[in-house]
Amino acid sequence: MSALVEMRKAEPGDVPFITNSWLKSYRSGGIGNRLVPNDVYYQMHHAILEVVLPKGLAVVLCSPEDRDMIFGWVHAETFSDGMVLHYAYVKNSLRRRGLFTQAMRTILDHECPQAVFYSHNTEAFDKINPRKKGWIYNPYRLYESWRSE
Repeated sequence: MSALVEMRKAEPGDVPFITNSWLKSYRSGGIGNRLVPNDVYYQMHHAILEVVLPKGLAVVLCSPEDRDMIFGWVHAETFSDGMVLHYAYVKNSLRRRGLFTQAMRTILDHECPQAVFYSHNTEAFDKINPRKKGWIYNPYRLYESWRSE
C-alpha cells in the first residue's frame, strides 16, 4: 500500500459510508438491476447489506493522516471453497490509480483462497476484466450469509 493510503479493517463508524456508497454505486453502475424501481432496490438491497456486512471482512482505504477520510473499501467473505468479493468501491476521483488492485493483492495474499467469486458486477468493475483473472461471477453467492442463520 502506498504511503499516501492506509489500509485498515472497517470500524462501526464506517458502516454508514460503506452502505451509502455501495447502494448508490451499485444502483448507478450495476449490471442487472436497472429495471428494478428505486424504492424496491433501496429497500431490498439495504436489507441484504444489513445481513452481509457484519459477516464479512470490510477493509477501508483511507488517509494515514486522517483515518476518517475514506478513499474506498472492499468487502469480502471467506468460505471453504474460496473467497467471495461482494463489492469494492473507490471514489471516482481516485480510480485508475491502483488502489483496488493493491487492496485485493493484500487481501488475497492474506486469505490465500482456492477460488475467487464475485457477487456484484458493475460496468466499472467489468473494466478490470475479472474473468481474465480467473474470478467467477456468481451473484447467488451473496445469499450464502443466510445459510448459517
